[in-house]
Amino acid sequence: MVDIILKHRHPIGKKEAKALNEGLSISHQMVFSFNFGKVESAEAASLQVYIEQNHIIAIKRKDSYFLSLRGLSKYPPEQGWIQVDMGAVPYICNGADTMSAGINATANSITEGDIVWVRDENNAKPLAVGIALISGEEMLSSNKGKAVKVIHYLSDPIWNLNLSP
Repeated sequence: MVDIILKHRHPIGKKEAKALNEGLSISHQMVFSFNFGKVESAEAASLQVYIEQNHIIAIKRKDSYFLSLRGLSKYPPEQGWIQVDMGAVPYICNGADTMSAGINATANSITEGDIVWVRDENNAKPLAVGIALISGEEMLSSNKGKAVKVIHYLSDPIWNLNLSP
């Protein structure tokens, strides 16, 4: 496993809080109101991470903001989810891309390129975050091929990062 080292950790300012709130609103179609000084920012590998109460709650990758799995648990959005059957759960929890065959439901209006979160069918708990490779309709109608490119998942270095003092 690769260890992540946080660099340049600091409380966010007004401009960074505004950018975070707007970026998350675009990705998750809901209103966010993270305040400056209450959330910290740090660099981790090629990512910018946002920390609230010693948990990474959001991530900026390239120009896209999205909630981490801990952020999704705390602030669950009603849109942007992909639901998988329980047979797919162990694979997704280990970082596998989500295949169309395992998807049994999606939120409305998912389009190719959207940031989506993957949940299990029994508990609706977040398992992974990824980028939709096809539309939600195609995910449900297809029985083969990749549907979501996973970029953050349970048991990855970001999930396992311990920020407790």
